[in-house]
Amino acid sequence: MTCSSAAPADRRAAPSPSEEGISALIFGYAGRHHYLDGKTHIGNDLLDTIQGMVAHLEVATHRAADWEKAILTGFTAWRALRRLHGGTVRLDLDTQTLTVVEPGPAIGAPKRIGAADPLRETICGLHRSKDAAYGDSWKRRGEQISIMANIARKVDRLNILAAIGEAATTDENAIDTAIDLFVYALKYLTYLADHDDDASTTCPSSRNTSPIGATDSTVSNTS
Repeated sequence: MTCSSAAPADRRAAPSPSEEGISALIFGYAGRHHYLDGKTHIGNDLLDTIQGMVAHLEVATHRAADWEKAILTGFTAWRALRRLHGGTVRLDLDTQTLTVVEPGPAIGAPKRIGAADPLRETICGLHRSKDAAYGDSWKRRGEQISIMANIARKVDRLNILAAIGEAATTDENAIDTAIDLFVYALKYLTYLADHDDDASTTCPSSRNTSPIGATDSTVSNTS
């Protein structure tokens, strides 16, 4: 038998003073012990106190081990809810387990589009079209002649735009050039990762490269 915590608040039974007192006692204990993260046992003092508080109630038949399991299981679910920023708690009475289901979008709710999504799609589209046209020419002649020359050309175009207030060519605007530079920089990182085990901790400027001497006429790549 499986049930979820989905009952409306006005239909739930109000907790008794004993339940509230035990809950406060347990939560206070958990707060002093990292909310029982990584714990496999509960202090005997707490368990003895709880059993004393419920001695006159029906749950007095439960052993200390039962209380310990219930507390640890409950806080495992509680930590999961905090980590996921919400969710659904499902109780299986047959297996005596709690399962936290990650929250998902409400049925019929519109898909949320992040502010960066249109830009990401534009970059991916431009990269796909140019990659289909030019292939691996961006790195075919090596780091100094191909890769750095392509990056330098894009930087030069942006510098010209900043200086004269308009693009140097009519076939590529400032946004296209900036996106090209961004993509080339990412490609360069993949090139470094493929050729240098320490690329993730080494700045490109620290590599032993000679000054860039290639021009647009010596490099066959995207314009």
